[in-house]
Amino acid sequence: MHAYPDDSQIRAWQSSTRSYERAAAVIAVWAATQQKWAMVPSMRELGLDDTPLAAFTQARNELARLGVLHRDRDDYFVLAGKDAAVGTVTP
Repeated sequence: MHAYPDDSQIRAWQSSTRSYERAAAVIAVWAATQQKWAMVPSMRELGLDDTPLAAFTQARNELARLGVLHRDRDDYFVLAGKDAAVGTVTP
């Protein structure tokens, strides 16, 4: 079952010590403002310059597993954008 992360999940990720969870929070908040099929931007464009590439990849894979993103080879797209977002966490 896919479920868009709610505010409490995003806040938990934001305060996590795991870099992939902090990255997932940034991506999920960004995705909540986007139209379906928007391409996920680079780490730099998301302000994740200090995030290890492996953590960025793990974050995108986790959000794909949750149904927030769609993976097509090496690219990720918003699957559940602003129409599916739950809550009020804002960028």
